[in-house]
Amino acid sequence: MTHKYAIEVTHVAKKFRLYHERSHSLKQLLLLKRKNLYEDFWVLQDISFKVEPGSTVALVGGNGSGKSTMLKMIARILKPNKGSIRTNGRVSALLELGAGFQQDYTGRENVFLNGSILGLSTKETRRRFDDIVGFSELEKFIDTPVRNYSSGMYMRLAFSIAINVDPDILLIDEVLAVGDEAFQRKCFDKILSFKQQGKTILFVSHDPYAVRRLCERAVLLDRGKMAMIGSADAVLNQYRSLLSDRYSAGGSEGVDNPYYNRFGSRQAEITGVSLLNGSGEETEVIQNGEETVIQFGVKVHREINNPVFGCIIRKEEEGSLKDVYNTNTLWQNRPTGSFSAGDEFVVQFVQPMNLGAGIYYISPAVASQDGSVFYDWQDNIRSFHVSDDGTWRGVSNLRSRILIK
Repeated sequence: MTHKYAIEVTHVAKKFRLYHERSHSLKQLLLLKRKNLYEDFWVLQDISFKVEPGSTVALVGGNGSGKSTMLKMIARILKPNKGSIRTNGRVSALLELGAGFQQDYTGRENVFLNGSILGLSTKETRRRFDDIVGFSELEKFIDTPVRNYSSGMYMRLAFSIAINVDPDILLIDEVLAVGDEAFQRKCFDKILSFKQQGKTILFVSHDPYAVRRLCERAVLLDRGKMAMIGSADAVLNQYRSLLSDRYSAGGSEGVDNPYYNRFGSRQAEITGVSLLNGSGEETEVIQNGEETVIQFGVKVHREINNPVFGCIIRKEEEGSLKDVYNTNTLWQNRPTGSFSAGDEFVVQFVQPMNLGAGIYYISPAVASQDGSVFYDWQDNIRSFHVSDDGTWRGVSNLRSRILIK
């Protein structure tokens, strides 16, 4: 192809047929023939965007917004009902990992089967076979039927096949939590290496950290329609604002807190978050300048070494949140030690709350030492209110002394 874009989506629409009743006999069919047995549900309507070669773009939106359907159409698993999609180069899709595996085939046989599905000849698959198996770390099990694999082994082999096709365009749909921590880091590093090689990546995730780290630009889909195209930060902020507006209008999606989001591998889990005032009592109202403690419990499910504990404080302004303070043990050069499965402990952030009056949100997180894997991030899990004495206005109290000389 000679067109300059890696991906061109032009006025694309996709519908599915929703059946209300199904007839099981000729008599039922004749009795129901005058009824509407189904309705057309448009998952996507009039979607248009272009992706430059070598760029990394995110598809952002709530559940049911059509993100995965769009990726499947770009991968040619589904066909659009309207519009057109053009791609320039070999496409590899990390969608439903292992969807094409045959349970009675060995890992080796499934490598060749999936290689052919992804467009590799037998000769090409044979040439890449050692790299695929080596990346998956399943050398000892490669001649075992995949029905005997654990879910982690299954996904690791599927990921390894898809990533070693050497595509020009890589489509990724919520598949970065593959295997244990070390393998997750290897997967993320592999995707970053694709980015550094100038490959084109279209990425779907509910993890804002991964979107910000991988993507320069983003496309926001809302209930099957285009809502925004722009920088990753701008689109994520607009998405959060969209959710906020929907909740304030009485929407039914999600939980009561419109800003809440949670993601991570759960190797370690945040079990509870508290805000303590100067008297050590749990509270939701803080006086400006008061000494406070933000604390959260952590339970370890799999061994972790020198994890990073962090916390972000955000202020609510005009229906959106803005970061006002962010710190973690890595930035403060604070070693944290090693923890085994079953360990439970409490992490505390002790600080004076020199903040302006308003509503704030707490976002605690636990991550791997290099920050490549989040074990648990509970974004904006808890809110609190800061009050002041009326002697100043602004974001932070600098405690000025006014002198007249």
